[in-house]
Amino acid sequence: MKKEITCLFLSIALLAVVPVLGHGDIPHETPSEPSFPIWFAMVTAVATGVLPIMFGFIIPYFIVKKGVFRKLLGDNPDIVLKGIGTGFLLFLFYDFGSLSSFIGLNSTDIAKRVLLPIIFFGGLLLLVRTNDGKRIPIHWIWIFGVGIHSIAEGIIMGSNFLLPEPDVIRFLPGLSFVFHKLVEGYLGGILINWEEKNESQGFVYGLVAGIPILFGVPAGYYNINLFGGYIVYFYTVTMISIVYVLIHLFSSFESKNHLKTINETTTIGLLIFYLFTVLHEI
Repeated sequence: MKKEITCLFLSIALLAVVPVLGHGDIPHETPSEPSFPIWFAMVTAVATGVLPIMFGFIIPYFIVKKGVFRKLLGDNPDIVLKGIGTGFLLFLFYDFGSLSSFIGLNSTDIAKRVLLPIIFFGGLLLLVRTNDGKRIPIHWIWIFGVGIHSIAEGIIMGSNFLLPEPDVIRFLPGLSFVFHKLVEGYLGGILINWEEKNESQGFVYGLVAGIPILFGVPAGYYNINLFGGYIVYFYTVTMISIVYVLIHLFSSFESKNHLKTINETTTIGLLIFYLFTVLHEI
């Protein structure tokens, strides 16, 4: 078991070495000659945008089902993982709020001010009314939201590979991006009942959530002027999943002991995500 865990974290560390600007400014003008070929952009998207999500999904599997870190996390590691996940989600809520112009509130485009709230509140209401806990498993709601988000990230990533080489080869933003994708997988993993699942299924879930990035990369690489305008709508759809999962997690905390643990671990989750986000700005 120790060997498996060591291999897992070594693999994640190797992925972090891949230098890529996962998030960044969209080029205003498409250069006449891209800095990198499309195949390199696609391979990098797999290494930094798909594989980390797959690994992230099975982190809760090893902790909850296999008992890794049992002495450190106590007899109820599931609550600790969900508390940390709540901190991650709260940070993502703010992050995606800004990326979606706070659902049109800060947008100067009148059309977005009208459409984004309709998409967000209409989608959230639809989820609340149709999801009875059996018809739409909560982890699939998250997988769908992450998949939509991955398309937007792919569009930005594809456009970034058109930038001059020094603007693309940046280690710390690449590390931040890999962690960001790892967290997306981790959040999906804490929503799964691992008593009924195994690690192979976790990898498949991560693959489904991550693979849409490969549709976004060529879109951003070849026609950022067209597809870049849709990114804010993709972020808004992802916000629906974030809010819904937050509501789900808050409703799952039952006892006072749970709430005490949540207070501590949520703060830890917020701090960790904040520190890795700072790396993106260095």
